[in-house]
Amino acid sequence: DFDRYAAADWTVSNTGVTPTNALVAETGGVLLNTTTAGATDATFLQLSTAGFLLASGKHIFFKARIKQSDATNSDIYAGLIMTSATPLAANDGLFFFKATGATVWILRSIIGGVATDLALGSTAVAANATYQEIGFHIDPFGTVEAFFNPTTGNNPVPAGGARGRVAAFAPSLTQFLLSPSFGIRNCASAVKIVFMDYLT
Repeated sequence: DFDRYAAADWTVSNTGVTPTNALVAETGGVLLNTTTAGATDATFLQLSTAGFLLASGKHIFFKARIKQSDATNSDIYAGLIMTSATPLAANDGLFFFKATGATVWILRSIIGGVATDLALGSTAVAANATYQEIGFHIDPFGTVEAFFNPTTGNNPVPAGGARGRVAAFAPSLTQFLLSPSFGIRNCASAVKIVFMDYLT
């Protein structure tokens, strides 16, 4: 929970002149991540030491609360990814991803560079300046459930939007140690921002 931010705890990989990552005054603590204006500028953060394993036969849970300035013209991700200077090009992980030109979130399982994607559906979409909770749960049998604004959260349901378990699949899962990771990359020549409330 970003009621504090210790930069030394994170590996920050930036593209551009001066992307920034700093706390802002908001209830519960929020980390503001701001790119510079180049068409491919980015800021990516990972916990410095990988320490999470998608262990077979065990429950695993991840959730994040996130808000973005541009839900269409940017790449945004949050989840568990192997340590990499370029997390979006990493070969292994399980993470949420919203690609430029789209607003639908996908959950991506990737092993050795081969990705298996699960779209969360047309009601589980990113929106400008709107907090959303995205989460996944892996059960002991390997089923991966995706959640959007789950019922345990505090977010109002968007008009026509989804809440709760929205999709599921059973992909193969990497056995690399992974790090909590998140970030944003411009896909247009303009500053983009992401507010990260927490990673669970």
